[in-house]
Amino acid sequence: MPRNGGDFRRKGQFPLLLGSGALPLLAMLLIGFAPEKAWLAAVFAAACALLAEVCLLVRGKARLWAGLVGCAVLAGMGWWLLPAGGAWLVPVCCMALLGVSLPMGGWPREKEPPPFWHVAGLLLHLAAQLMVNIARRTGDKPGFIAAAPMLIISFILFAALALLSINRSSMDNASMGRQKIPASMRRLNTLLTGGLLAATLLISAIPAIKRGAERAWDWLMMMLLRFLSWLARLLQHSAPAGDGAAAPADMSGFGDMAAEPSLLAVILEKVAFVIAAIAAAAAAVFALRFLYRQLKKLARRVMDVMRRYAAAATEDYDDEITDTRENGERARNMPLQALRRRLSLGDDKSLPPAERIRRRYARLRLKHAEWQDSRTARETLPDDAARLYEEARYSEHPVTGEDAEDFVRRTRSV
Repeated sequence: MPRNGGDFRRKGQFPLLLGSGALPLLAMLLIGFAPEKAWLAAVFAAACALLAEVCLLVRGKARLWAGLVGCAVLAGMGWWLLPAGGAWLVPVCCMALLGVSLPMGGWPREKEPPPFWHVAGLLLHLAAQLMVNIARRTGDKPGFIAAAPMLIISFILFAALALLSINRSSMDNASMGRQKIPASMRRLNTLLTGGLLAATLLISAIPAIKRGAERAWDWLMMMLLRFLSWLARLLQHSAPAGDGAAAPADMSGFGDMAAEPSLLAVILEKVAFVIAAIAAAAAAVFALRFLYRQLKKLARRVMDVMRRYAAAATEDYDDEITDTRENGERARNMPLQALRRRLSLGDDKSLPPAERIRRRYARLRLKHAEWQDSRTARETLPDDAARLYEEARYSEHPVTGEDAEDFVRRTRSV
């Protein structure tokens, strides 16, 4: 099968889906048999995915030999990095995953991973997170606590790849394999899927964001208090040092006088307060101005969306020909109009295939005066011809010269 850049971009996600979905299993095996080597779960999962990507680029029977070489590499990594014993189950699992990924190179364009992969990866991640929560509560198995960031990152990658795969499978099922999904629709669905995942991650991260904001606020207040304390010590008026020999025994009566700030300190305090008030007012003005501009833009967008929705909701289906003139004027001008359109419909060999199909359909409507304007191509043409016309008229599906000749041939008897 010839390699295709777009197809490899799609198939290249499958090994990453397998590796990120199996990483919790590798981590649990390492924590059970070699807790100090738990971080190697990410290394083996990445190596397995990379070797599977390389095997996808190999064609034909050579892919099997590439897979055997990849298994040998994984076995060598296990011998070099892991102690003897149960930890060797990790490279064995990676070799099994590599073997499962080899047939993906020959999958057709519309085939996606079976749902079992998604369900199995989700269950493994749930089991790993359950073990992490148990370890945090009981203090047992600290390896799960250390592996928690790695598990979170792998789950985000797995969720993103699984959603993209399910999205592609849903679009292919919706088209039933009869029509090619336009690239713009695929991009829009990908953006919506990514937005849904980002919104979900943002909602789930609200507690962590709140804790981070509280820590940042506490640090800011602490730095502000330190600055004010330093400024107070700098501006504080210290009492003049007297003669040490003549120091009185009791200075309690001068305590308040010694702590009284100087005139310069009072003036600077007032000036700082005024400057702070002016800065706060300016910041509030800028913030309100920025908020007003953003709300104004948002209101314009909402109104534009509402207008387009209202237009789409009230628009009726209209086929190729629409005439809004009165019946009498239409009846008087119909012969002259038909004559002019027949004269304008000359040789169409030089036109693009889609225009040739539409031109042929226009001639058929002129030929059949009994066809009402409300009747569509589905009601007036054979099914195959109507499908070709709809592709040329309404979709972005590429139309070839053979399609145009086929349309002409199928409508000769109409």
